Amino acid sequence: MKLINRLYLLAFVGCLLLFVGCKKSDDFVLPPSQAHFDGAKDQAYAVRSATVEPFKIEVGTTDVASVDRTVSFTISSPTGAAAGTQYRIDGGNTITIPAGKATAFISIQGLYSGFPVGRVDTLILSLSTPSIDPAGFSDTVRLAIGDICVEGVGFVLGDLDGTYANTTETFGTSPYGPYTTSILSITSTGATSAIIEVANIWDNGWGPISFNIDWSDPAALRTDVVPQAAVPGSNAGDINATYAGQTIAVRAHPTGGPGTFSTCNNTFSLKMQLGVTGVGYFGSVYTVNLAR
Repeated sequence: MKLINRLYLLAFVGCLLLFVGCKKSDDFVLPPSQAHFDGAKDQAYAVRSATVEPFKIEVGTTDVASVDRTVSFTISSPTGAAAGTQYRIDGGNTITIPAGKATAFISIQGLYSGFPVGRVDTLILSLSTPSIDPAGFSDTVRLAIGDICVEGVGFVLGDLDGTYANTTETFGTSPYGPYTTSILSITSTGATSAIIEVANIWDNGWGPISFNIDWSDPAALRTDVVPQAAVPGSNAGDINATYAGQTIAVRAHPTGGPGTFSTCNNTFSLKMQLGVTGVGYFGSVYTVNLAR
């Protein structure tokens, strides 16, 4: 009897394992492919020169397939931008996601002739059918296009020249201003660098002080003072009477720099360390903020 009971038990366990391990394949049906935009829902494209590069908007899919797939999209503009006048779509209103890939790019070419100074338009791109079904979570992108200022991109060096009538400064904790400074000259030193010569820093007859400016990283435009052993017309007595009649020296502050600038707003934050020629340097950071 014990042997028979054990056989019944083994048969029961075997049936149970068979039941658990043999679910219907319908329970594992994969969801359908869906297309969606990657990146921010609001994007910006500056068209400020005739040689501007096309703008790329990435489209992705929720899976990878072994065949090429086509994604369709529509473009509208509430501001009246027109294809052929303000922009051109390279490849029409479809893109192909290659076999084995999950992304492709919509290429939009801005047309400089369609954007006079100050004109900015909005394009609304929406994924559509017939094609891969759009995913509800990211099926639309708004693109601002036109005369949009982007830091360090498409500006003219000469636009930074001239008078800055709202200059302020801080030496340590002592503020001063507003007063007037001027950028007397700008000399290009490379594709993304230049030297500016700034007059009337300190507002007491000091000669011009030069700064390197660099816009190789549009997210971090920087200024660096050019070391100067003796600033013409300066008087260290302006800082400490003990040094009256001696000239001022300038250099980069070891912990207080670099400075920054804005090509869109025409502003500069110039940081430096002041010293007495042949004597030494004061510890405070000297910051001069130029503004029109």
